[in-house]
Formats: sequence, structure tokens, C-alpha cells
Amino acid sequence: MNDQLSLFPLEPVARESPTSALAASIEARDERCRALEARLPPTLRMGTSSWSFPGWAGIVYPRSVPASVLAREGLREYARRPLLRTVGIDRSYYAAVPPEDLQRYSDQVPDDFVCWFVMRQAPPLPFLAPEWHGKEILALAVCYRGDIAEGERIAKPLREFGRPVADIIGPMPYTAWQTVLDPLLTPGARNYWKSHDFAGLSDGLIQVMMEHTRTIPDPQTEIACAQLGGAVSSVPRSATAYNHRDGKYVMNVHCRWADPAKDEACIAWARGLWKAAAPFATGSVYVNFLTQDEGERVREAYGENFDRLVELKNKYDPSNLFGVNQNIRPTV
Repeated sequence: MNDQLSLFPLEPVARESPTSALAASIEARDERCRALEARLPPTLRMGTSSWSFPGWAGIVYPRSVPASVLAREGLREYARRPLLRTVGIDRSYYAAVPPEDLQRYSDQVPDDFVCWFVMRQAPPLPFLAPEWHGKEILALAVCYRGDIAEGERIAKPLREFGRPVADIIGPMPYTAWQTVLDPLLTPGARNYWKSHDFAGLSDGLIQVMMEHTRTIPDPQTEIACAQLGGAVSSVPRSATAYNHRDGKYVMNVHCRWADPAKDEACIAWARGLWKAAAPFATGSVYVNFLTQDEGERVREAYGENFDRLVELKNKYDPSNLFGVNQNIRPTV
């Protein structure tokens, strides 16, 4: 076929910094590739098992660079080639990255950096293109309290992962970060929450979350998962009422809707997700994520500190004056 292009010309290509003639040659080849790409069906995927082949210097990459640089920067350059729509990552070719390795990568993030992920339908916020509204998305909410340049370095892999439909990460006051979700949490809606703590994010748990994301009963509903550890785990269990210092993640099944006719369906969905995720949970829970029908889980929320809290309740509030909460009942 006349349109077939060779990535490896018969004549050797110079490995030095590209001359203007070589740069023009690469650009001309890319133009031919783009023209061919336009005629190919979108389902046809062309690529390779690696993006860091040193022999592509002067063909895909403009010059010869060390393997360590290719491993770090080569994929971005590779992706600029019009016909190369896919790539096999060698690490996954031999075996999928196990959850414990992913957890180990997560553990290497400094204590001053935290990332929440939220699975939901895209809300009609001004920074999201209208064509995405109502579609399933994964949102990452990150916070770093150190040097801005260092925070940008740490967040860079997250910001470059996949193809973000929006990126509003940037310096802001902490009080502004706290209120970033307020437009989605206006008063008057109906809410039903369920929650679990997790020691890690296994493939099975992620599959459960993905399956339930596809059946979210209302556009206001979301599955929010917060990263713990770090400073949270550095405090002794007995130092405060909050006991579960060894948890790595907390999930809030945040079911939210406006129409009373959807009460049964929304509550059933939240309970279904909570039940399906239970085999992966630690058995503990964050007290502020409990709903009014979960009074029996208050002991789970405080763990081994519960009996001490009962003693304090008996001493300072034996009549249970402060009882409009997830209540620790006095025993006197």
C-alpha cells in the first residue's frame, strides 16, 4: 500500500540535535501521518509495547537521550505522534501492578499532601464543559500545605494522568478550599449517608464502587473517598475521642436528592453499596458520616475509647442533656 509509512528509514538517522532540515523532514512525515490518520477508522489502534525505544532518536524523539529521561518524559513525546494512539506499559505486560504496590506508592506521598477522589455524574459547574454535564466522572480533590512549587511537583502525576476534562488546581487560601463544594450542597435537599473505613483500596472494592457509580440514582449523589494516614495516624489512639488512627481511607456514600418520590430508591442504593463494600472494610466508621438510623454503630465509631467516653458522660452529663447527636448514652 502506497500510504504505508516506515518509522525506520533505510538510511541511518543522525543522533545529534536535529538540524533544520531534519526537523522539517520530521514535520513533513507528521503531516503525512495526520492525513493518513484522518482516513483510518477511530477504532483502529496503532502503537507499540514501549515508548522508550532508544532507536527512535531522530524519528520520534528529536535527539538521543538517556534511558532514564525517556522513561520519565518519553511518553509525552510519543503521544505527540499522530498515528500512535496506544501503548503497552511493560510493567503491566508481565503482571498487573498489585494493590499492595499501589498502596506503597501512595504511602510515599508526604504527610502534607492529601487526595480525595469522588465518583459521580458531572455537575453543571462553570469550569466543566456542558457536554460533560451528567456524565460519569472521577474527580480528584487535592490539598497541599507546603511550598507551592513542591506541591505542583507532587501533584503533577495526578494532573497528567489520563485526559482531564477540567483542571482547577492552584494556590488558594485554606478557607477557600474548604468551601469549594458549597455550590453543590445548598440547603433543602434530602440526604442519606453510609460509611466505611478501609485499610487499602483493593481491586474488588474499586470494582464495587465502579458498578454502583453506573447506577447512581440522582445527579446530586456521589461516592467520596478520603485519603487518611499521615498526620492522622501520628496521634495516639487514646489521645482524643477519635480512635481509628490506622485507617488509610474513609468512604462516604453521599446520597442526595430533592424529590421525595425517590426516597426509597436512593436509600436502597446507598445501603446496597454499603453492604457490597462491607467485606473490604475494617469495621470502623467516622462518627460524622453516620445517619440517624445507625445509633448501634456509635461504639464502632469510637472503638476502644467508647467506655472512657461513657465514664465522662456519666460524670458530666448524666441526664443526657446533650443528646441530639450520635449519642453516647449515660449508664447512671
